Amino acid sequence: MTNRIALSDMAIAFIALRGTFDYWSKVVLLLLLIGLVNFLRDTIEYGDQRDSLLSNTIEAAFTGLPFCVLALSLIGRLKRMQNNLMALATTDMLTGLHNRRAFYDKVRSVFPNPGGVLMMIDVDHFKRVNDSFGHGVGDLCLKEIASHLCGAVRANDIVARLGGEEFAVVLIGADRDTAEKIGARLAAGVQFQSSRGANIGVTVSV
Repeated sequence: MTNRIALSDMAIAFIALRGTFDYWSKVVLLLLLIGLVNFLRDTIEYGDQRDSLLSNTIEAAFTGLPFCVLALSLIGRLKRMQNNLMALATTDMLTGLHNRRAFYDKVRSVFPNPGGVLMMIDVDHFKRVNDSFGHGVGDLCLKEIASHLCGAVRANDIVARLGGEEFAVVLIGADRDTAEKIGARLAAGVQFQSSRGANIGVTVSV
């Protein structure tokens, strides 16, 4: 069952459209394939009395074009839906970071090689922010923290929100000195302004 799903995913990824030129190239390819199938069928049924490959292809262009356009449109729509579902399943919708599930999958895909450092991060006194300014500002705080974490690490590192005010960072291939320098940048936290103009400073524990 898993192999069938993998094969169907590969087929959809291959057929999925990548621009106007790719779309019409695949329409033409499908029409040629339909013409070839018709030509082979005629060869079996009529032998030398069959229509030519060109005639079958032209016939396919008239009769098969709506089918090809519809099929490619449906496959493109299916691919977009698949991408959206994958994003929903692996992305923390508030911050845009990897969620817990995606974080574990990413970590499993890169370890044990090349190694690195795992950092568990907690926003300091986050409940106080919610209680003092409301949950809307709390959400803004988490977004600012997420942006801060992404800006402080390297391009290939993994950043995720595990839930609530808890985050995780994996510094891939980092040694202790590099981790301490990055950790110090992370711990500095953020300064941001609420919609009512209040200046709010938040630090994190690493």
